[in-house]
Amino acid sequence: MKKLIMLIDDDPTNLLKGKAALQDTYNVLTVDGGVRALELLEKTLPDLILIDIDMPEMDGFETIKRIKANEETKRIPVIFLTALAASHNEYEGLALGAADYITKPFNEKILRKRIDTHLLLAEYTVNLEKLVDTKTEKIIQLQDAILSTVAELVEFRDDNTGGHIDRTQSYIKLLVEKMAERGLYKEAAAIWDLKLLIQSAQLHDVGKICIPDSILNKPGKLTEEEFAIMQSHTLRGKEAILNIINKVDESEFLHQAALMAYTHHERWDGTGYPQGLRGEEIPLHGRLMAIADVYDALISERPYKKPFSHEEAVKIISDGKGTQFDPLLAALFEDFESDFRAISQEDKRQMEEAADSLIHKADSGEHDKMNASSVLIVDDAPFNINVMQSLLAPYKMLVDTCSSGAEAIELAADNEYDIIFMDHFMPEMDGIEATAKIRKINDYYSSSPIIALTANEETGAREMYLENGFNDFIAKPVNTKKLSAVLSLWTSENKDIKADSIKPVRVDRVALLEVFLSDAKKKITEIKDCFEAGNIKLFTTYIHALKSASAIIGEATLSELARTLESQARVGNKDYIRKNIASLLVELQNVIDKITLELSEKRET
Repeated sequence: MKKLIMLIDDDPTNLLKGKAALQDTYNVLTVDGGVRALELLEKTLPDLILIDIDMPEMDGFETIKRIKANEETKRIPVIFLTALAASHNEYEGLALGAADYITKPFNEKILRKRIDTHLLLAEYTVNLEKLVDTKTEKIIQLQDAILSTVAELVEFRDDNTGGHIDRTQSYIKLLVEKMAERGLYKEAAAIWDLKLLIQSAQLHDVGKICIPDSILNKPGKLTEEEFAIMQSHTLRGKEAILNIINKVDESEFLHQAALMAYTHHERWDGTGYPQGLRGEEIPLHGRLMAIADVYDALISERPYKKPFSHEEAVKIISDGKGTQFDPLLAALFEDFESDFRAISQEDKRQMEEAADSLIHKADSGEHDKMNASSVLIVDDAPFNINVMQSLLAPYKMLVDTCSSGAEAIELAADNEYDIIFMDHFMPEMDGIEATAKIRKINDYYSSSPIIALTANEETGAREMYLENGFNDFIAKPVNTKKLSAVLSLWTSENKDIKADSIKPVRVDRVALLEVFLSDAKKKITEIKDCFEAGNIKLFTTYIHALKSASAIIGEATLSELARTLESQARVGNKDYIRKNIASLLVELQNVIDKITLELSEKRET
């Protein structure tokens, strides 16, 4: 298909000559002046523009200024085709954004060659921008997946904040959009990327990972000492995010997250924490999150209170205008409080619909043996099986479990599972070998989905699993949105599920801790015995499982020790293991003692 060239000149003779020179190669649209050209550009976008300078009404310089000022036309390459040969004219034309400057009379072959070159450059630029946009979107998706996984870990530890992170993101987005419409804090917000800001909002409470459950989920009023510990989540959150920033290159969104995490409990009158900042000393990020966070906390049930009504929450925030909250932002909230209500009600409606749907399916027998998707979970760690069963509960699938590759082969031979989640590192027979043998059972299993479910974090892990017969890969700790996407892709019953429609699953932490505790006590002996016996393969398997399980319950130190030992075991570094295994076992015992105390306190309450 021929490219469209717009030729702008007030001289009819020049228009005829130009069209005659180009029409065999291009479609040529002739226009007799700058004013008419701008009118046509509102309806038709050419691939390239040739324009004269010396024209009545509007000369070429003014025309190109307007072309380059318009978002729709500014990327169209413009070439001056003129009898004005003075160097200052050429300089001015190029300075205004012209791609080239050609003087009349022109050589037809050279003109066509110049046009071809600039058309090619324009096409290359467009393709490059598309590649950059695609790459940027992938980076944003990766950032969002990481942030949402961490955020879900926070919600998992707090029994009473389900959906809080999703809702505060929506409130922040609403406030920032309305702030922009009103022109509030225009200079401060001018450099913000809204997507990155919304992403960063997910981590505002990340410091709560460091707060003991006995305080985080205490049903009564906190003591002064306990409240001081709870307040530390702002500093702990900032420190955790800054630690990540120090290890990565692309960290703009993390700097925003650190500001929100550290300052969202500051108060306008200077009586907040952790720094006691006053007025506009408080970063705008923190002032925005203060309103979003408090509103959602007020309308939500907590261990120590019943939910306030929307009207009560609005009054509390209004009364705090100029004392607790930025008066301009609080006034903005008052103007759009109905939109806050709509967000919270929509979230509540979605959760109620999901619950009603599950009840209906159970009552109607929709999930009987003939209709339900069946799943097999294969993992040698009871803790990991418990987690996966909890995560799969909203889907009402028929779940079988086993703890070894050999058992998986036997179960697969007797049942046609819709999907199998297979751990990699297991004693006796690993997941890759088990998958290869299951593929050979019959024609059904030659193509049925088997998903690698593992804490293997090595670069290229996904590609390695795909090459070894798996259909997909999910890393532990499991991201609920990723799980939803996998189920949507690989099981017919869940094909219409949208990942964003699945709320974070409220996993029973007490049950998980009990399973972890039971397994961990055995692990101390198993880890010691297999290393002393020189069985590095089995040692690696046990350490790998411990790394994943400890990360899921928020024991980062233990998980990191296990990760380091696992990496050294995989390269056969027995000296390193011998020197450092004691540290791991001591930390494991500390975690066991801490969990034992936590469970004891929970039973008492």
